[in-house]
Amino acid sequence: MKLPTPSRRVRLVLSILFLLFSLVFYWWASGSPMPTPGLAHRAALLSYGLNPGPVVAQGTIHFQEITPSPYDDGEGSHWLVSRQGDGWAVTSHSRAGLFWSQPKFPVYLLTPSEDAPLVVVHLQYASAYLLDESIGENPFDNGDWYWEWVSLAVCTLPDVARIELYQGWYNFSESGGLSPRDWLLEYGSAADCTRLSPDSPFWLCQQVWNPGEGASSTLARAYDAQGDLLCEWCSYDG
Repeated sequence: MKLPTPSRRVRLVLSILFLLFSLVFYWWASGSPMPTPGLAHRAALLSYGLNPGPVVAQGTIHFQEITPSPYDDGEGSHWLVSRQGDGWAVTSHSRAGLFWSQPKFPVYLLTPSEDAPLVVVHLQYASAYLLDESIGENPFDNGDWYWEWVSLAVCTLPDVARIELYQGWYNFSESGGLSPRDWLLEYGSAADCTRLSPDSPFWLCQQVWNPGEGASSTLARAYDAQGDLLCEWCSYDG
């Protein structure tokens, strides 16, 4: 028995349904990107069971000294900060064609307290192998890897006037017995942070780390207008 051939109208409807299903499947398989950074930020918070609050700070990442490779999706990433209870939630989203991807890293929750009023989080980085012909003739030995990191610091002290960031790769076996904090003060890459606005608790820092091997380590120090140290915060991923 020969089955009846679907009409042209039925075939058209089935084709449209298949196309819609394919688009939805592709959207899901590619990480559920969103048409705007704000919607991507909101979706990321909801996926972690957080209630999206109003966005209080945001920006676009452009590396200043390191030229990212074509495979590095950090250039042009958009970061956003929204209120979350007594703290803030931070996400960073890269381009996904015409859309914005979900963050590769988990949502960062910054919760400064009276005992710890200073916190830092890394937003994005780029790396490049930079050559130095003075090192030697061997093309495999005349350079080193450098990283440019974009970091966000939040400080809730009312009299903070300057935040300095020390960052680098801490290796205990090569530290000479120094703690991560003391090693950073001696050998870390140092840079001042830029306040987003006169009354903002958020400070942005962009710097190139010295080459090395080990675990990423960060030391933030907050000063008042007279240059007196108010507090410091240290993180070591080892």
